[in-house]
Amino acid sequence: MNANFGIILRKSIIDTLLSPLAPEVRSWGGEQVEIGEKKLAFPPLGNIEFQLYPVTKFVEDHLPIPLKGEILSYAWMSGQALDEYEEWVWNNDVATTAMHPFEKGLLEMIYKARAATIMFAPEGERLGEFVSVEPAAAIDLLRRNVKDLDESTGFMATVISQSS
Repeated sequence: MNANFGIILRKSIIDTLLSPLAPEVRSWGGEQVEIGEKKLAFPPLGNIEFQLYPVTKFVEDHLPIPLKGEILSYAWMSGQALDEYEEWVWNNDVATTAMHPFEKGLLEMIYKARAATIMFAPEGERLGEFVSVEPAAAIDLLRRNVKDLDESTGFMATVISQSS
Protein backbone atom coordinates (compact mmCIF):
# COMPACT_ATOMS: atom_id res chain seq x y z
CA MET A 1 0.00 0.00 0.00
CA ASN A 2 1.44 3.33 -1.01
CA ALA A 3 0.47 5.18 2.17
CA ASN A 4 1.86 5.98 5.57
CA PHE A 5 -0.57 4.03 7.73
CA GLY A 6 -0.57 3.50 11.46
CA ILE A 7 -2.21 4.08 14.78
CA ILE A 8 -1.45 6.56 17.52
CA LEU A 9 -1.69 4.97 20.94
CA ARG A 10 -1.02 5.92 24.53
CA LYS A 11 2.46 4.73 25.45
CA SER A 12 1.03 3.17 28.60
CA ILE A 13 -1.12 0.79 26.54
CA ILE A 14 1.47 -0.21 23.93
CA ASP A 15 3.18 -2.78 26.16
CA THR A 16 -0.13 -4.48 26.88
CA LEU A 17 -1.28 -4.49 23.24
CA LEU A 18 1.84 -5.07 21.19
CA SER A 19 4.29 -7.90 21.62
CA PRO A 20 7.90 -7.84 20.42
CA LEU A 21 8.82 -9.81 17.33
CA ALA A 22 12.06 -11.77 17.27
CA PRO A 23 14.85 -9.48 16.12
CA GLU A 24 16.70 -10.15 12.91
CA VAL A 25 20.06 -11.66 13.80
CA ARG A 26 23.16 -11.87 11.63
CA SER A 27 26.45 -13.51 12.31
CA TRP A 28 29.67 -11.63 11.58
CA GLY A 29 33.02 -13.04 12.53
CA GLY A 30 31.41 -15.65 14.75
CA GLU A 31 29.47 -13.02 16.70
CA GLN A 32 25.66 -12.78 16.70
CA VAL A 33 24.40 -9.24 16.12
CA GLU A 34 20.82 -7.93 16.16
CA ILE A 35 20.11 -5.68 13.20
CA GLY A 36 17.26 -3.42 12.12
CA GLU A 37 14.58 -1.63 14.05
CA LYS A 38 12.66 -3.15 16.93
CA LYS A 39 9.39 -4.53 15.54
CA LEU A 40 6.17 -5.34 17.33
CA ALA A 41 3.01 -7.28 16.54
CA PHE A 42 -0.66 -7.48 17.48
CA PRO A 43 -1.56 -11.11 16.63
CA PRO A 44 -5.25 -10.45 15.73
CA LEU A 45 -4.01 -8.24 12.86
CA GLY A 46 -2.17 -11.11 11.22
CA ASN A 47 1.02 -10.46 9.29
CA ILE A 48 1.47 -6.84 10.36
CA GLU A 49 4.63 -5.40 11.88
CA PHE A 50 4.71 -2.19 13.90
CA GLN A 51 7.56 0.24 14.38
CA LEU A 52 7.20 2.97 16.99
CA TYR A 53 7.89 6.62 16.29
CA PRO A 54 7.35 9.82 18.28
CA VAL A 55 4.21 11.84 17.63
CA THR A 56 5.06 15.14 15.94
CA LYS A 57 3.80 18.53 17.11
CA PHE A 58 1.70 18.83 13.92
CA VAL A 59 -0.07 15.57 14.72
CA GLU A 60 -0.43 16.45 18.41
CA ASP A 61 -2.08 19.75 17.48
CA HIS A 62 -4.77 17.85 15.56
CA LEU A 63 -5.66 15.39 18.31
CA PRO A 64 -8.85 15.82 20.33
CA ILE A 65 -8.82 16.62 24.04
CA PRO A 66 -9.02 13.02 25.32
CA LEU A 67 -5.56 12.37 23.86
CA LYS A 68 -3.95 15.77 24.37
CA GLY A 69 -1.45 15.75 27.20
CA GLU A 70 -0.99 11.97 26.99
CA ILE A 71 2.36 10.39 26.20
CA LEU A 72 1.75 8.92 22.76
CA SER A 73 3.56 6.89 20.12
CA TYR A 74 2.84 6.42 16.46
CA ALA A 75 2.80 2.71 15.61
CA TRP A 76 3.53 2.59 11.87
CA MET A 77 2.18 -0.53 10.14
CA SER A 78 3.73 -2.63 7.41
CA GLY A 79 3.38 -6.18 6.21
CA GLN A 80 1.74 -8.54 3.79
CA ALA A 81 -1.65 -8.26 5.53
CA LEU A 82 -1.90 -4.62 4.38
CA ASP A 83 -1.41 -5.63 0.75
CA GLU A 84 -4.00 -8.39 1.14
CA TYR A 85 -6.42 -5.91 2.71
CA GLU A 86 -5.88 -3.37 -0.07
CA GLU A 87 -6.60 -6.05 -2.68
CA TRP A 88 -9.74 -7.12 -0.80
CA VAL A 89 -11.03 -3.50 -0.69
CA TRP A 90 -10.36 -3.02 -4.40
CA ASN A 91 -12.28 -6.22 -5.20
CA ASN A 92 -15.30 -5.53 -2.98
CA ASP A 93 -17.97 -2.89 -2.56
CA VAL A 94 -16.93 -0.57 0.29
CA ALA A 95 -20.53 -0.77 1.58
CA THR A 96 -20.33 -4.53 2.12
CA THR A 97 -21.24 -5.71 5.60
CA ALA A 98 -18.60 -8.43 5.36
CA MET A 99 -15.47 -7.62 7.32
CA HIS A 100 -11.93 -8.48 6.35
CA PRO A 101 -9.82 -10.12 9.11
CA PHE A 102 -7.58 -7.01 9.13
CA GLU A 103 -10.60 -4.83 9.98
CA LYS A 104 -11.66 -7.18 12.76
CA GLY A 105 -8.14 -7.07 14.23
CA LEU A 106 -7.99 -3.27 13.95
CA LEU A 107 -11.32 -2.94 15.75
CA GLU A 108 -10.13 -5.32 18.47
CA MET A 109 -7.04 -3.15 18.93
CA ILE A 110 -9.15 0.02 19.15
CA TYR A 111 -11.54 -1.51 21.69
CA LYS A 112 -8.66 -2.70 23.85
CA ALA A 113 -6.88 0.65 23.63
CA ARG A 114 -10.14 2.54 24.41
CA ALA A 115 -8.73 5.59 22.58
CA ALA A 116 -6.64 5.62 19.43
CA THR A 117 -6.11 7.68 16.31
CA ILE A 118 -5.80 6.02 12.93
CA MET A 119 -3.54 7.95 10.59
CA PHE A 120 -3.67 7.28 6.86
CA ALA A 121 -1.50 9.51 4.67
CA PRO A 122 -1.29 8.54 0.97
CA GLU A 123 2.23 8.66 -0.38
CA GLY A 124 3.29 9.43 3.19
CA GLU A 125 2.36 13.09 3.16
CA ARG A 126 -1.29 13.99 2.63
CA LEU A 127 -3.50 14.55 5.69
CA GLY A 128 -6.63 16.44 4.76
CA GLU A 129 -9.33 15.20 7.13
CA PHE A 130 -9.28 15.33 10.94
CA VAL A 131 -12.28 13.66 12.57
CA SER A 132 -13.52 11.86 15.67
CA VAL A 133 -15.60 8.81 14.78
CA GLU A 134 -17.21 5.68 16.17
CA PRO A 135 -15.29 2.43 15.53
CA ALA A 136 -17.54 1.29 12.64
CA ALA A 137 -17.22 4.69 10.95
CA ALA A 138 -13.43 4.42 11.17
CA ILE A 139 -13.59 1.22 9.11
CA ASP A 140 -15.85 2.91 6.52
CA LEU A 141 -13.44 5.85 6.29
CA LEU A 142 -10.46 3.52 5.88
CA ARG A 143 -12.20 1.50 3.16
CA ARG A 144 -13.14 4.59 1.16
CA ASN A 145 -9.60 5.96 1.31
CA VAL A 146 -7.94 2.65 0.41
CA LYS A 147 -10.43 2.11 -2.44
CA ASP A 148 -9.59 5.48 -4.00
CA LEU A 149 -5.97 5.88 -2.91
CA ASP A 150 -5.07 8.25 -5.75
CA GLU A 151 -7.83 10.72 -4.81
CA SER A 152 -7.55 10.28 -1.04
CA THR A 153 -6.61 13.38 0.94
CA GLY A 154 -5.64 11.22 3.90
CA PHE A 155 -7.08 11.35 7.38
CA MET A 156 -6.55 11.25 11.09
CA ALA A 157 -9.53 9.57 12.74
CA THR A 158 -9.68 9.48 16.51
CA VAL A 159 -11.77 6.62 17.83
CA ILE A 160 -12.86 6.62 21.45
CA SER A 161 -14.30 3.28 22.51
CA GLN A 162 -16.07 2.64 25.79
CA SER A 163 -16.12 -1.12 25.18
CA SER A 164 -13.25 -3.44 25.93
